[in-house]
Amino acid sequence: MRFAYDLYGLKHAVDVQKLLIDRIKHPETFPGAMYEVRVAAALLRAGCTLELQDETDRRTTHVEFIATNAQSGATFAVEAKRREGARMKINRQMYRALSKHSEHPRIVFIDTNDCRLELGRNRAAPVALVEAEGQLDRYERDPIGKTLPQAYVIATFEPAEHHLDAVDLPSGMLLWGFHFDDLRPGLKTLLQQVEMRRRHSPIFALLESMEKHQHVPVTFDGEADAYLGSASKTRLKVGQRLEVPGPDGTHIEVTLEDGTVVPSWKAASCVVRSDDGKRFIVQVPLTDEDLQAYAQHPATFFGTVDRNAGRKQLKTALDAFDFIWESCKDTKKEELLERLKSAPDWAWLASLSQHEVATHYCVRMAENLMHEIENSAAVTGLDGP
Repeated sequence: MRFAYDLYGLKHAVDVQKLLIDRIKHPETFPGAMYEVRVAAALLRAGCTLELQDETDRRTTHVEFIATNAQSGATFAVEAKRREGARMKINRQMYRALSKHSEHPRIVFIDTNDCRLELGRNRAAPVALVEAEGQLDRYERDPIGKTLPQAYVIATFEPAEHHLDAVDLPSGMLLWGFHFDDLRPGLKTLLQQVEMRRRHSPIFALLESMEKHQHVPVTFDGEADAYLGSASKTRLKVGQRLEVPGPDGTHIEVTLEDGTVVPSWKAASCVVRSDDGKRFIVQVPLTDEDLQAYAQHPATFFGTVDRNAGRKQLKTALDAFDFIWESCKDTKKEELLERLKSAPDWAWLASLSQHEVATHYCVRMAENLMHEIENSAAVTGLDGP
């Protein structure tokens, strides 16, 4: 199913060359072609346009395709490589990918093609990706590796083809900045993490999209899976007319203005407005289908975009920064400086641009927030957020 969905996306965005179709039809070249299609589809879903390269042109070497991010305008030369055989040979895959001519920054996707399911579950990172990281680190310092150009390397672990009858399969991705010093593993301050992510924003946006689109959608109109085939689709939507008990207990018609789902109650706490302009809160029971739909698409459950609904738990300082940045990024510089008036480096902050001041403000607030959360967890004996 995943391959069919990827091929569908590629077919409707670019002209799939005859060479690729022939490779898909041939048993020996099918696995590599399948991964190339998967990579292309991932880039398309991330908002890139693709230009497939004519690899039959023998006058020069060619990367597999050129990807251009529609939002940022960043253009990359993309290679998709797949491990074949019992051993992972990162050096061979990297050399073949990076020795090709290109005028653009490079992205190399590597399929670890690892079937060890037991070494992928219940771990911080699948063993296949840990092994890939070690090989990339060594090859970057290898005499031949040192001669190769910079590249963003995205290693993937997706064992589905080796376990066709299994469900709830683990998966994972590894980003390695080949010859990018700031992307190397190591301790970084929160400000350094924020600035690093901004310098490489198209790549981090691509990874976010790949994580978001791990699963094949059941429909193409955004309908939640839980509602498919359901005889009752009484989904709550802002602006909808409802009949609910009024403040005096009698049933009246109201307009739904806002709502919050409380899964533990199996209900939604809804703000409604009566025809005479009075607002009050009512509890609307939810079915199991409703709760499943909310779990899948919490931000749009009520028919509008609520960025706070279903927001992921704050586990890192970077999560906290993103949470605070969403509400403070456009705050006027003067207001931010007023909030920072007790900072010892206030004069230096005042010399910065609004964007820079907002960044420093959100970094400091995020660090304070995480410090408070950690202290609270220590006092209560919990493990943290």
